[in-house]
Amino acid sequence: MKDKSKKIIALLAPIIIILLSVFVIIALQSPNRQVAKEFDGIVCWGDSLTEGTKGDGVTYPKTIQGMIRGRKFVVANCGVGAENAPTIVCRSGGMKFVITEDVTIPEGTEPVDISISAEDGHPVNPLRRYPGNEWEVTITDKSGTTIPGILRVEQEAPEAAEFHYTFRRNEPGTSGTVAAGTAIHLKLYDTYKNYETYYPVIFIGQNGGWDSPEDLIYLQKQILSKYGNGTDYLIVGLHTGTREDRKDVEEALEKEYGDRFLNLREYMSTEGLKKAGIEPTDEDKSYMENGMTPPSLLSDGLHFNSTGYRVLGEAILDRIEDNLEKKEK
Repeated sequence: MKDKSKKIIALLAPIIIILLSVFVIIALQSPNRQVAKEFDGIVCWGDSLTEGTKGDGVTYPKTIQGMIRGRKFVVANCGVGAENAPTIVCRSGGMKFVITEDVTIPEGTEPVDISISAEDGHPVNPLRRYPGNEWEVTITDKSGTTIPGILRVEQEAPEAAEFHYTFRRNEPGTSGTVAAGTAIHLKLYDTYKNYETYYPVIFIGQNGGWDSPEDLIYLQKQILSKYGNGTDYLIVGLHTGTREDRKDVEEALEKEYGDRFLNLREYMSTEGLKKAGIEPTDEDKSYMENGMTPPSLLSDGLHFNSTGYRVLGEAILDRIEDNLEKKEK
């Protein structure tokens, strides 16, 4: 009888192993978060704080990705260091970069200086920390001819005060004049098109480019006009400064967006160290008393350290999930 039982177990063992493997695969592929059930992904728009500068490889989008079970779900990191708010908007396609003065494109492939801005006149500063310092773009001259080429920033260093832009056509062709106000089409837009139905997280403004709370809201909404469904999104507030420093802008953002606004400065100053399991130092306590992000979560005066980025990712995903649950009730 014992021998018979052993034979049955031996026969069933491979089947059990296969079934368990299938169960594990299904579990890994099945989303465990509401956002992964309603959206194909999350797209994160921002600057170096989204990119993850000084986080030792940890970023908040990567943290979110690790918290969502489901191999097909994408958390797209669309953060680029040094960009001001209007630049991020234009890079997203929420507005266009435009040429601000007529420029003649020569027959050859030598670069020509151009000046650019956002289509509404906001100053922009693209490519200063973008890999390679250039983008593949197309522009259209007055005759309607489309000219593919390279938009490049010329600078001694990303921190240099002086910089300017050049355009170089890819191949020789007929010389043509490009009129002021002509839009610059980034090849990057083709990739970003895949993210238009994703849940958008917008974390912009730390590098300036806006002159009032209303202006910042206007810029945020240009991105929202292109990404997401118009109702599900998250606006992340600035984490620098004191409670008093940020009072006006935070009140405006909360009034405009309600629960879809995450007051990051307040969150980090009240909950950040608790979430990280860190005992505050005397310096941390001093910062927190003024409503500031504690230094134990930062790598410098601006960027988070790896722990800070993890806390940020968790805070963002928790708020997304809370908002989606409230919507269902």
